[in-house]
This record gives sequence, structure tokens and C-alpha cells, in this order.
Amino acid sequence: MTRILAERYPTCDLTRKDVTARVALLVETGLAERIANVTRRTALGTALAGSLPFQKRHDVPGSSVPSGSDPAAAETGQRLSLPERVAAEVVSSSTDSGNYQRFERALAEAFRYLAMDTEVHSGPAKTDLVVTLWLSPTSRRRIAVEAKTDGAGLVTDQDVRFMRLSEHRVRHHADHTVLIGPGFDTRVVREATKEEVAVLTAKELAEAVVRHSETPLYPHELADLLLAGQADALEHTWSETERRTEALALVVNAMWRSANDPVDVEFGAGGLDVRDIWRETKSSLETPLDKKEIEEALAFLGSPCVAGLVKRGGDHAITAPPELIASRLRSLASAIEAKAVGADVRRDTPTNTIPVSSGPLRDGLPKTNPSLNDVVPTQVRAWAKAEGRPVNDRGRLPESLIREYRRASGLSTD
Repeated sequence: MTRILAERYPTCDLTRKDVTARVALLVETGLAERIANVTRRTALGTALAGSLPFQKRHDVPGSSVPSGSDPAAAETGQRLSLPERVAAEVVSSSTDSGNYQRFERALAEAFRYLAMDTEVHSGPAKTDLVVTLWLSPTSRRRIAVEAKTDGAGLVTDQDVRFMRLSEHRVRHHADHTVLIGPGFDTRVVREATKEEVAVLTAKELAEAVVRHSETPLYPHELADLLLAGQADALEHTWSETERRTEALALVVNAMWRSANDPVDVEFGAGGLDVRDIWRETKSSLETPLDKKEIEEALAFLGSPCVAGLVKRGGDHAITAPPELIASRLRSLASAIEAKAVGADVRRDTPTNTIPVSSGPLRDGLPKTNPSLNDVVPTQVRAWAKAEGRPVNDRGRLPESLIREYRRASGLSTD
């Protein structure tokens, strides 16, 4: 934001501290809201912006904001990634009490982004959605999702009939129920605990989507979010996963520096042992890496699929620049996605083809697959690059990528 302001309003000399203070004020007064590390305007903030005069802006050469449009909204729309847009819609639609189906659609997109099988039902005597958590080859959990909107942002006990939630769970052969809304009063939370219904706010789900985009978790790791409504319980799992990722990056870069240091090359052939790596990286973290963390990173880099290092006695030497190692990891991910047809079939499976989660899978996975022939590969690649998604310039596109493109372009019918 500081950079954008400096470009668009060059006569306004605002420091990062100045911007941070103003953003805090907007959040505290309800004119803006935070979703993970992203801040966006609320409906109240949009209304206020429409009633105030703005300073004349200086358009950056090459910018293309249509005349009469809202520059701030256009800028935000251009810069939000797919998960950020999904998260923002979850929060915004939760208070759109005049259009409850909008909230249901937003939740469906959020759960699909989290790689969960999602079925949209809605209607009398039905739950709103059913989400299936694939925990292992022999275990799934079906969760009935009850979506509640409220214009004031607070769902009360007058809005929830817990007996009906139990009936919905039985009707859809679900194991659990999760209640999702913009916020809940204490009586709803107490009753939900008594009835063993998980309670989750729209903001907690939105934050999970944004963080998942940065550090993906597996369904069994996300289970507490839906089975118990415990968003805080994921913090430990996310922190551990993020630390492993950071450890990998620190180890790679420490080894690359050593491989290009004339002194290290002369006396140690550019190789480092575990103690050397610890010494090189200890100042980079508040809690330095321990021996086990370094050894895990080295074992991963030394695996045949990555082949990012070679071992010479007790030392390890890097075999390629960090950028090339990262490129190989991306190619591995693309290869996995290209073959991951089964994951996409499960994601689009209708209700009556998914077996009940308790016990071994009896019927296996469905074999049908929606047509993917109604998209142009060049358009998919252009969309993927705009979203920052890795994509090959030639060859077969991963079906998971095509499905995301279809949903983002409004071509999906599920």
C-alpha cells in the first residue's frame, strides 16, 4: 500500500508507519477488516469512500483504470490472488442475509480450495453442504455444513434449530456437523458444545484458505477445523510445516554460499557438515535449527528425485543453484498434478456416489469425469501465469488446473 500510494499520490509523503497507523484506524472503526495478512474494505468502508472527495491521483504510465470506476477497488481486484478472492467472498457473503445462497457458494469454493470433496444441497429438510474429509484409504469423515448469514454479523440462538441440525446429519449420512457464520453469541456456542456441533466463523475459514495457499495442509491435518471448529488448533501444525520449509530454504542457501566462497572451496571443497550448517544459519532464526531439522532437510535434498546435494564423508555439497533446485521441485509437482485424475474425480463426486466414511471403502472411487474439452489451453496458461501458478508452456495441462480455471471463469457447472 505504501508503494501504491507513493506512485498514485506522489505529493503525499507517507511512510510505512503512517500507512500502518491509518490502516489500524480503519480496522478499529469497522471500515476495513483483516483476513490473515491481507486487509480489505468492508461494505461500510466502501459506502464511506463513495461519499468523500479524493485527492487527484497521478496515473502511472501504462495503468488502465476505466473512467468512472473505483481506482482502489480496481487496484485491489488486480492484486488479489485466487485464494484471497475466495477468502474475501467468504467473509463478505456471510453478512449478506438477503442472499444466503451466495454464502453457500462461497463456502463450497473455500472447501474445494482446501482439497475437500464438497456437495451443495440446500433446500427444505436438507443441510446446506456436505464436506468429505479423506483421512486415509480406509477412513473418511462426512460433515454436514450449516451456513448462517446475518447482516449484523452475529448469529443468535433464535437463528439456529439444533434439532434440525441433527436431522440433517442423519439424512445425509454425515458423521459430524459444523455451523458456519459471521459470528455467534455465547448461547449458540454453549448449545453447540452441548450438542457436539462444531462452530466456525467465516473469518476463521477465510484465514485458513489464505494460509493454506502459502503453506498447504493435508485433509487429516485440517480435520480439527471442521470436526471441532478449532481454528487455533491448526496453528501448531502450520508453524511446524512452515519451519520445515524455512529450514529447507536456509540449508540450500547456506550450502550454495559455501560452494561459491573461495576460502570454503579451498579448504573444504565447498562442503559443509551439520555443525557448519547450524553455524551458518543460527543467526537467521530466533530459535536456531536443531540437528534433526538440518538432517531432515539434507535427507530430502539428497533423495534421488531431488538430487540437490552429494555426500562426501561427513560433508554435504550442493549440486546446483537454489533456483534450479526449486525448478526441479516445481516440475515434480507438475508431474504429480498431471496424473492426479482421481483427486479431481473425488472433488466433483455427487452425494449418492460417496460411501459412508466409517469403515473400509466399499464401492471405490467413481469412474466418471466431467468434460474438459470446452477450454482453450492458451487461455488456461495465461490465467495460470496471471495467478502465479506454475505451468508448462507446452504439453498436457494438469486437469486440476483446468478445473480451477473453469470455476474461476464461471464455466464450471458443479
